[in-house]
Amino acid sequence: MKQITLEWLDRAAEDFDLAEELFAAESRFKNSIAFLAQQASEKYLKSLLIENEIEFRKTHSLPLLIELLLPAFPTAESIRNDAELLTPYAVASRYPGLQVTELDIQPAIESARAIRKFVTAHLTETDGA
Repeated sequence: MKQITLEWLDRAAEDFDLAEELFAAESRFKNSIAFLAQQASEKYLKSLLIENEIEFRKTHSLPLLIELLLPAFPTAESIRNDAELLTPYAVASRYPGLQVTELDIQPAIESARAIRKFVTAHLTETDGA
């Protein structure tokens, strides 16, 4: 696996682990949990793109990253709904206007888990090939 991919994965894991810890602690920081779930997912998807030398522009749109992955990974369609659910948390959760609720957190964490699982499975396949 490329060094740069490993660096992206490390950053993704840091965001993911912190989101999971805050979620498990039933933290009051719901906006931050949603943001971290989105950020982890974005970094996981970008790591798969980087490892497979698929160019992308600077974006927080997870569905756009899915579109870029589809030619090489048609099964990425299976995480499109997860990507769509998380995308609003990239920026909107950081400012007044969008208030993440208790009901939003579980689906956000589950979506981040699904994206992480998809990416790590495909990176393992790529690495072993």
